[in-house]
Amino acid sequence: MRKWSVAPPHDVGNARFVCICVDRSAQRTAKEFQKLYFDGGKVLNTLIDCNEDFPTFQAQLGCQGLIVLDANGVFATSKSPPFLQFRGQAFEYVEKLLQTLADEEESHLVDKEGGSLEAQAPTRPPPAVACCNGSCARATDDSDDAAPQSYDLPSTGHCAMDAEHAELTAAMIVATSSSTLASVTMLHEIFAAHASHEERLMRDSGFGESHNAGFSALESHAKDHAAICDTATRAMKEADVDGFVPKASVRVLCARIVEHAKTYDALYDGRLAVET
Repeated sequence: MRKWSVAPPHDVGNARFVCICVDRSAQRTAKEFQKLYFDGGKVLNTLIDCNEDFPTFQAQLGCQGLIVLDANGVFATSKSPPFLQFRGQAFEYVEKLLQTLADEEESHLVDKEGGSLEAQAPTRPPPAVACCNGSCARATDDSDDAAPQSYDLPSTGHCAMDAEHAELTAAMIVATSSSTLASVTMLHEIFAAHASHEERLMRDSGFGESHNAGFSALESHAKDHAAICDTATRAMKEADVDGFVPKASVRVLCARIVEHAKTYDALYDGRLAVET
């Protein structure tokens, strides 16, 4: 059995979560995390150390989708909706899918005990689960909850990146206070330039690269940059004839930038090459 499908059958109502590291340079960290945080629990922190052990089907673990197996090791999905595109709704989908699997397994055991069904592994995928109540296509959140509590971006331990983060913070404050097309356009341009610079530094430093391109943390990072730029472009297109962008759209854009910095940029703290 490949290292990426190491979760054994589980009892009804229980689920195993397998975290898989695809960066060979982080093998020591993966093993340490397993020992320090996950031993004895239902989370397994493992790694892939050989190209032959990567999945050969269309799948991406983590922020670009999760693989879900039922209690018999049958794939319920090889790629759930990606967090990069649907954010928290992606996890809602997985939770509903797990609940569906648990309900089916419980029903199967009841029927088995009653003698009406033979014990056998399922031969077809479970019933389709509505993805996030059909709301996955929603691009923005019009509520005030979408606004970040703070525009301050975390330090990365890299002078150039921290300076650009400070510039982004200032641009976000201007954009949210004025909501003008000019200020949102400027924020978009500053972020796009920052993203390009950051991706180059990551490549030059060998950070987030994988021997399998489909499982690269750098690729995931770059895709989130692209998604944020798309969010900015959509917001700019919503500007009215007077040159004002809906405040809700500006808040959503800023929330994505803050979330990205806290979720992704913090990971390379102290690991980027210093420019000369």
